[in-house]
Amino acid sequence: MNRKFVYLVANTLSRGRSRSRSAYTVHLIDPSTFFQSRSAGDGTATMDDFRLPTAAMTFCKPGPGSESEDDPMTDNMDFMPLGKGSQSGILALDGKGRVSHYDAACQSFSLMPALHAPKMQPISLPVGDSVYVMDVNPRPGNRHCFEALIHGSGPKSCYPTDWYWHSLAAPPHARAHNYVPYDSDFSEEENDQDFNDIRMVHGPEVDVHMMAAAPVIDGHTVVGDSQIWISTIGAGTYSFDTASGVWSQAMDWSLPFRGRAEYVPELNLWFGFSSQDKCLCGFDLTATASAMSPPLLRHQWDGIAQQEGWAPVISYIVPLGSGKLFIAEFFETKEKVYIKGGGWVYGNCDNFAVFTGVEFLEKLGGGLHMVKHRSKRYNHERVMPDWVI
Repeated sequence: MNRKFVYLVANTLSRGRSRSRSAYTVHLIDPSTFFQSRSAGDGTATMDDFRLPTAAMTFCKPGPGSESEDDPMTDNMDFMPLGKGSQSGILALDGKGRVSHYDAACQSFSLMPALHAPKMQPISLPVGDSVYVMDVNPRPGNRHCFEALIHGSGPKSCYPTDWYWHSLAAPPHARAHNYVPYDSDFSEEENDQDFNDIRMVHGPEVDVHMMAAAPVIDGHTVVGDSQIWISTIGAGTYSFDTASGVWSQAMDWSLPFRGRAEYVPELNLWFGFSSQDKCLCGFDLTATASAMSPPLLRHQWDGIAQQEGWAPVISYIVPLGSGKLFIAEFFETKEKVYIKGGGWVYGNCDNFAVFTGVEFLEKLGGGLHMVKHRSKRYNHERVMPDWVI
């Protein structure tokens, strides 16, 4: 296991002298506590409670506080890894385009160059030491909807090497119009699951009403050392070559997973959650890249944590090395209160997550065996889930 800790960023409140202010607290989870010796057997029978460790860092929102309603988008923040496996820490992006860097391993905090333009619920993809950040609904008129944070000799840098943002071409799907819009005729229950599907793809603070009617990047991943793949609903899959800076339409079908798929080099597979049934799956994208054929589903594992009545909200996969993964799945349950005379409304709602350590072992003769180690349930008060990086 290469990862010493996993970052969890929680949306919370910090207490000031005069009033409470919305903030984000960073907690370091020791992933080794989710694994046990193989002789201890499978850990599926029990589920312990999980309590967040003491916050290692706090980021305050850029706005005047949670009471501000002038521009709610500038009051949000997003978090993403810097380097593969967050080996260089995490980045915090606020709604005004400002960027800061926190590295728990070095116990350091630093300011980074600001984005050319703020990003709205961005997706991020680490490639080498760089990170590529894109608006979740890129528009052709926005010259800065896709940027890369690069360490090198920038065009305006005063130093031989430094961090700088480089704007890149918008993806071709920004000019496509064959998308599936939000259906206002859906029932409330159908919309709730539709909204959770959008959060699964775009992150915990996505504005689901705005996003449901916008072009959607449904899945994304890194293939090889230089190819970024994004998948769109109704417009196929596109690839971006980070070496040449050129987009191309790789396929006319969509990738079969939601959100970001993570590559596990020990197994030569990409792991993600199925766009069909949200099960954890292992895909072979190597053959896809060479044959331009749909990805091969090599393995599927049903219900890592989900139980009846648990509605999935968003899930994260964190590769730990040595064929081990840290799985974070956020759920909600809603109580139906039936009204006298007919009909019902939603009552109490529980929001929680289940963290699980899983290990993959190669079988004799081929195939993979998944060992589910320990699972822990984390109850959080806020409706919006947290980031797990």
